[in-house]
Amino acid sequence: MYQHHHVSRYLDRILMSILNESPCRIHYSKNSQDTSYEVQFFKISARFGQWYATGIELSTNKYRVFRCDRITSVVEEDAQSRSHKLHHL
Repeated sequence: MYQHHHVSRYLDRILMSILNESPCRIHYSKNSQDTSYEVQFFKISARFGQWYATGIELSTNKYRVFRCDRITSVVEEDAQSRSHKLHHL
């Protein structure tokens, strides 16, 4: 078992967005830079004691993996026209 001091504060919101099949606007902090993404998550996983969320970035249609402790905010959006069904991802 791996122990770390990183806290993933938004796992519940990410999980709800997966269950609702709805996109999210997230802020992500890496190397002291904060970036905003519109993403639809479809998977939460853990590796070496660290949480990860996998989704599709809606502006580029590319798959991305986000380290959950680096997500600084999550806002679930109600944009069904832009969302993908889980069985298509």
